[in-house]
This record gives sequence, C-alpha cells and structure tokens, in this order.
Amino acid sequence: MSRRRSPRAQASIPPLNPAEAAADLVRAMADDRLIVLVGSGASATTHDASREYPGLPSPSEFVRSTAAKLSWIPSDIPFSDVCDLLLARLGRTDLENLLLEYYRVPETFEPPPSHRLLAWLPFSAYITSNYDQFIERSLDREKRKPFVVIENTD
Repeated sequence: MSRRRSPRAQASIPPLNPAEAAADLVRAMADDRLIVLVGSGASATTHDASREYPGLPSPSEFVRSTAAKLSWIPSDIPFSDVCDLLLARLGRTDLENLLLEYYRVPETFEPPPSHRLLAWLPFSAYITSNYDQFIERSLDREKRKPFVVIENTD
C-alpha cells in the first residue's frame, strides 16, 4: 500500500547550483558563520589513491565487540542503546572506561586526513560526539585551542 503525499510535500526543491553553493559556503566562512559536525565516519579507516589511513572501529563494531564480551548485551541493537544499557548496569565510570579502552589511541597514532583538513579550515566551531580525540589533536596542531564539553546528557 503506498501513501499519498500531500501537494505541499510534493513541492519540488530546485536543483543545487554547485557554483552558488560554493559561493554561499565561502561567504559563510568569511563571515564566521560556518560550523562543522564531525561524525564517527570521519574517524574510520579511509583510503585514497595512494594508501590506506588506519582509523577506529565503527559504532556497530563496538556493539558487536561489547556483545561478545558481555552476554547481556544484544549484538543487534544501536550503539546508543548499548551505551544506555551499560550506563544503567555498570554506571558512568565503567561506561566511560569501556569507551576509552575501545576508542582511546596513543598520541603517536596519526589523525585521519579528514580531521587534519577540517582543523585547517577556519570554521567558527567544531562539534563532535566522537570518543576519540582526533579533532582536538588536529586543532592543537593548527594552533587552535579546542573547548571540550563533556556532560552526562551528551
């Protein structure tokens, strides 16, 4: 059974003009009005034409690994649900320790190219929910001081 869309929902979105979009981004950056949201994909292993850049496990890999270690964690639920279960059963400290054990990397581990490029660009703010510190390290290397906020509601 297909659902009918309302006439309002059928309104077409004009095609993106790449030149105009690029000009809008340049203006927003120049006006200090552009922020970036860095997701977990930026920390994953990536490849270019010449090499592979090692990265960190994905959230789904964390879920599978945690489920293999802790029998009461289902392996087929979202990352956030796993974290909620761990928080409820183990507490905040143990949850943080488990995440840090999985995602903390030595200082000698080179941040992926995406983080270095993003830190080089003059965004007004960088927002990430990643547990790694790649964006912070990359900003430090560009002589830009990150402001880190960690709250229980994060």
